Amino acid sequence: MKILIADDEMVSRSKLQTIMSRFGQCKAVAAGTEAIGAFEQAWEAEATYDLVMLDISMPDLDGPEVLTRIRTFERTQKVPESRRTVVVMVTSHAERDHIVSCLQRGCNDYIVKPFSMETIRHKMSRLKFHGDSTAPTNEDNGHGSTIDVEDLIREVTEQFERDEITLPTSPRLTMAFRQMILEGAGFEQFADLLRGDPAVAAELIRVSNSALYRGVEESQSVEHAIARLGTGITEQIVASICHRALFVQKQKRYASLLERLWQHSLATGHACDLIVAEVAPEIQDEAFTMGLLHDVGWLLLIQILSELELKRRFRDGMPADERIAMIETHHGDFGARVFEKWAFPDKYQQISRFHHDPAMTDNPTTDLWVVHLANLLAINAGFAIGENADAGALHESDAAQRLNLSEESLAAMGDQLQERMAALDGLLA
Repeated sequence: MKILIADDEMVSRSKLQTIMSRFGQCKAVAAGTEAIGAFEQAWEAEATYDLVMLDISMPDLDGPEVLTRIRTFERTQKVPESRRTVVVMVTSHAERDHIVSCLQRGCNDYIVKPFSMETIRHKMSRLKFHGDSTAPTNEDNGHGSTIDVEDLIREVTEQFERDEITLPTSPRLTMAFRQMILEGAGFEQFADLLRGDPAVAAELIRVSNSALYRGVEESQSVEHAIARLGTGITEQIVASICHRALFVQKQKRYASLLERLWQHSLATGHACDLIVAEVAPEIQDEAFTMGLLHDVGWLLLIQILSELELKRRFRDGMPADERIAMIETHHGDFGARVFEKWAFPDKYQQISRFHHDPAMTDNPTTDLWVVHLANLLAINAGFAIGENADAGALHESDAAQRLNLSEESLAAMGDQLQERMAALDGLLA
């Protein structure tokens, strides 16, 4: 199977290339004119592409125009409809209005950014394409790292199943705190638990006296802090303190990525808290933790990549965009494995795998829709992991409609989220 990818955005192009190499031989180009040239050259060489994936927005020649030229070329060559190349458009949420026009011009289907491996696999199945384990990898991988990535992912997966991978530290204190809430513990019992970790206890008192949480009197003790904040807010702060340490990595090359990941995770946790307060108060207790941990797969894969690079497992190193694309592709599955090893409830595995696209699972829960929307809300508020991320119009998303949230409500939540994050700036460092 031959696949042509056209996308001017480097990270998106690399991510698609990494995923689609599982299904066949991929060629990736950065412009619409290049896509037309590659398509016609393949036709002349009697090696036509089976699938073309076109980004809708490209500066020189956009996706719809490339689609039109491909279909015009095929009609000129009298190619029967049953043998025409399958064309899939790649679009952002903000560009979904263009899809009707593309369908009218002859595209077969579309995918919406941000996409995941699960999204692509489902789409390929619908189009009757299946993975080809014997297919060669990218034509264009002059640095030779793409095939290494896929081989190493398979190797790491096998090591994971054999318990040979060191997991991020389990949030033991957070889980113990949650269990005590379920058992109806009192302030003194919570204080005894936290005093067992003096660093966490001291940080809790400090954060409780910040501008975001400060009361009339300053907290002088763990008991005072818990009594003033309440167990719900205390649990949020303890979870944040415990998990902040997971976002520290010795290799400087990952420092900025991990900081963006931390800000995104923290913002998603607070976004979950804001959303459930309005639509699902019955899950208020766990909402923050679900949002805070939804991207734990990123942490594991960054840790693994760091270790592999120290061991010089990549022939020529791995460019930053390919590292990010690989993590984006696989973090959902690996995060689910982390939750399984941590013995978290099954819903955390579902959240990890499908928070980018809840429709990929047969039975998306309210928890999943909340985390999905919180993830978009965090991106929209400026707390994205990748650069130039676009969450689109939130009120038009499936999650907003499922949760019955208006444009005005979402705008207010966005403002509240930015206020919370600004108040937390400099804390939890």
